Amino acid sequence: MTDREMSGSRRRCSFIAFGTGLLFCSFLLTGCIRYHARPFNPVQYQANFLNRRLQNPGLADFVRANGSPSAVWPPPSLTLEDTNLIAAYYNPDLAVARAQLESAKAAVITAGGRPNPAISGGAGYETVPRYPVAIHFDLSLPIETAGKRHYRILVAQEQLGAANVELREAEWNTYVKARDAWFEYAADQQLAEAHHAEAAARARAASLLEQRLAVGEVSEPVVNQARIASSEAALASAAAEGRKETAETDLANALGLTPEAIRKTAPDASKFIPPPALESLPFFEVQQKGLLNRLDVRRVELEYAAAEAQLHLAIAQQYPDIQLNPTYDYQEGFHLYSFGPSLSIPVLNRNRGPIAEANAHRAATQARFEAIQDHAIGEMQHALAQYKAALLQYREANEHWLALQQNQERRMERAVQLGNEDQLALTETRVETAVAQRARTDALQNAWHAYEALENSVQVPLTGVRIVNQSSAKATGVKP
Repeated sequence: MTDREMSGSRRRCSFIAFGTGLLFCSFLLTGCIRYHARPFNPVQYQANFLNRRLQNPGLADFVRANGSPSAVWPPPSLTLEDTNLIAAYYNPDLAVARAQLESAKAAVITAGGRPNPAISGGAGYETVPRYPVAIHFDLSLPIETAGKRHYRILVAQEQLGAANVELREAEWNTYVKARDAWFEYAADQQLAEAHHAEAAARARAASLLEQRLAVGEVSEPVVNQARIASSEAALASAAAEGRKETAETDLANALGLTPEAIRKTAPDASKFIPPPALESLPFFEVQQKGLLNRLDVRRVELEYAAAEAQLHLAIAQQYPDIQLNPTYDYQEGFHLYSFGPSLSIPVLNRNRGPIAEANAHRAATQARFEAIQDHAIGEMQHALAQYKAALLQYREANEHWLALQQNQERRMERAVQLGNEDQLALTETRVETAVAQRARTDALQNAWHAYEALENSVQVPLTGVRIVNQSSAKATGVKP
């Protein structure tokens, strides 16, 4: 080979090496994902929160699209269904759960990734005058064995299912928070009215006794006792008003709004009706709903499946992966090709530790599932027993004490009209009616608290309220 031919050969080899490297780099760069900045401004978020209103067009579209029972928006008063929809629109916990779900989806993609091949090469010169160019390329092709990728994907998919359950838990917790706040405000509103009626009746009784004291018909201690009772009732009424304002703030927080945003659209206390009768909630049906819908039970089921897949993966990892290593060398005018697989020898480490950990984790998850299921059944039984007792207490306060006292008040009004009784006797009867009304409201509130505990034990609404499914919700509008 002449010097000119040797020079041309070197140029061709250099051109091929340069072109191969350029083509490889171009392939890598065209598939890259670029970074997109997303500035975070806490001050702007605070301003947006303070500006939230029920009149938000996006909120109006959302509640209508997801089944709001209100014909107009904002409604004259917030129903339980309305509060649930508002909370589903504004609650930031749902956004956190949705972000975690997207992270779990990305983890499935990560688990399905295959190991990339590796390439290395080099070029240089030798001291051989006739063939001074030396080129070397190494290629490494990793091959996973024993189905590791399959089990890795399976673990990620089960964890994705657990993230879905966490989103359902966030939806449930949003409903529970809005439900409890709505019931509490409605109950406190009725209690405030009952305390106000009692305070007014006691003040009227004290005033009538003071008039009788002025003409010597009653003694001073009797009047003082009435004054003390009136003062205590006034203080209780003021405290009830304070609790109602606190309940309004709690309701606004549950909805992701400021108290000013709901002040003119508060729940109507007249809609704070007795909870469902026990006959409409047979225990077997309630228990079945709980076992099928309790999110903690479903989550542990998925965690067990993930632990099972993790154990499979740990067992598969005791088998070494294979590396295929084809090489190319050009030296002294010769082309050298070689092909040599390599793998680690599992002599010192057979992955016994991770296998034992995965096996123990699977056993612990199974034990935790059994414990949670037993706890769920016991919690449902306890909640149902409490609900029975609370309903009996409410019926006693409503159908006996309050009903009898209201009948007594009507008889006393007729007696006053006929001249058989005076205003003081009627006022004292009205005081007793107000006390009975307050006791009835207390019993109603306790019954609803027991109902809330029963719903919490089965983790499904029992009054027909639909929890907004964030995965299928019609998200319209933009949150301010």
